[in-house]
Amino acid sequence: MPDDLTIYYDYTCPYSYRAFRWLQHLKQSGRVFELQWKTFSLKEANRDDDAPSVFDLKPVDSVSILALELAKATQAAGGEMFERYHGVIFDAMHGDGKKLAADAVRTMAQDAGLEMPAFQAEQQAGTWLQRVAGDHREGVGRWNVFGTPTLVFDDQAAVYLKFTRVPQSPSDAAEVFDALRCLARCHPELVEIKQPPAS
Repeated sequence: MPDDLTIYYDYTCPYSYRAFRWLQHLKQSGRVFELQWKTFSLKEANRDDDAPSVFDLKPVDSVSILALELAKATQAAGGEMFERYHGVIFDAMHGDGKKLAADAVRTMAQDAGLEMPAFQAEQQAGTWLQRVAGDHREGVGRWNVFGTPTLVFDDQAAVYLKFTRVPQSPSDAAEVFDALRCLARCHPELVEIKQPPAS
């Protein structure tokens, strides 16, 4: 039976990018798992208490939110469109170290196969912002997500993690996955492990 893994992410987060690369290595190990990506806005999570929710703003002037809206639209379109968009935008933001403008992000989604006129009409109606908000609020309400990436194993246990670097081989990726899953599911009393910096 395949493992079920949900990951809350934000494209602007370098730790989300490293988790994305780690999971690519995990697939190469031959490990079978069901993976679901859910949006979590760090812009919303880190806003001042007296500031309005980014989910209530119209329009939202934020490339990070636009990138997440496009992710929800490509997921809804089905097929491999999301996978194409997801990899390209993560690589552009972190692998290439680019600061992306809104037009560049839209072009990436269009190149992945998204119909932009339909997306823009639905965006104006608030469809995709509400989908982003839905994932975000579910993460907070159900799993107490506060940052990215947060992984949920088999719909039972959630962990937040940071990689300083991506596990280098498929076997390393599988070893990390097994250790994290075991700690998350079998030891809920353990809430933090942090290695001090190497001297």
